[in-house]
Amino acid sequence: MRLVTVDTELGKVMNDIVKEIEVIVVDRQGRLIGTIDRRALNVYRNHKNVKVDRVTKTLTGISEADLEDLDKVLNALIENGDFLVIVDRDRIPKRIIRIEELVQRFEVLIPKELKIRDIMDTHLAVVRDKSSLEEVKFLMFRENLEHVIVVDQKGTPISVVTYDEVILSDFLSDRPGRKDLERDPVKNLRLKDMIIKDVILLSPDTPAQEILKTDIAVVYDRAIRGIVRRKDLLKYMLKNLRYIASNINIFGLSDSYSYGIVMNILNEFKNKIQKILRDPRITLRFKHSKVYEAKLTIHSLDHPTVIAEDIGYDPIALTKELIDKIQNRISKIKRSKRVDPVDID
Repeated sequence: MRLVTVDTELGKVMNDIVKEIEVIVVDRQGRLIGTIDRRALNVYRNHKNVKVDRVTKTLTGISEADLEDLDKVLNALIENGDFLVIVDRDRIPKRIIRIEELVQRFEVLIPKELKIRDIMDTHLAVVRDKSSLEEVKFLMFRENLEHVIVVDQKGTPISVVTYDEVILSDFLSDRPGRKDLERDPVKNLRLKDMIIKDVILLSPDTPAQEILKTDIAVVYDRAIRGIVRRKDLLKYMLKNLRYIASNINIFGLSDSYSYGIVMNILNEFKNKIQKILRDPRITLRFKHSKVYEAKLTIHSLDHPTVIAEDIGYDPIALTKELIDKIQNRISKIKRSKRVDPVDID
């Protein structure tokens, strides 16, 4: 980590940026402001004396005590990227913590049943390794993409390139002494001329926990199925954090609109049945091909497990149907002290 003030010249921190050293920008009193926004570098490619405040994006700093608040930790990681900035009461940066140091805390919060397919992004952009840097930059800007998958002539994934990397390479391409980039005009620079990292390939059925070990991976099963980022898993965990505490879990429903409605329906359902069942735990699993296959399971401390399964085209309507089936069974609990486990078809 290197601390620089807002009036530091951009040219003086470029070596740190290239070496991927975290540059933390502070005000003249040493208080946290943010870090370098690589997307802004391209605007100032010909202005070496520009101050870093022109290319700074804000960061959220957290205190040592905040490290115990998972909600704050997840929000900060999603905003900041792959690290946290620890500050004191006066917002003076003290150190950074990389996400790798926090992985063990996250693992216990990720359901074992959660697969990569449940959180992967299918909004894909695939480009050839011979594509020009200028073409890729325009594509990513036009489509508002954070990354593209680079493939060879056979269509095999060979790398994932982020928008930040494209901007940085474009910025550096006309600077002297860059042996890893072609010395041709920017318009002739190709992706294959960039230093690109080896791609990590994961199966759709890989446990979601695996993405904690890397920042980004391509979901590949004889063909490119999607792309998954560690940030996607962090967002999933944040979205479910308050429901994890209330013993509600949903798996296999990637549609965020339907997910939110289904979660609200289950939360209302839980509020009703907890008057009858002690500490009810609700699990709803979806499988989707042409139709949705859904399984709703209710566990509690003082009554047998109740299960309902059905198929349908609408996950919201399907959830309501399963709840109706479960409620019919649970209503009998009031009139019976002992009920055998039942599977409802």
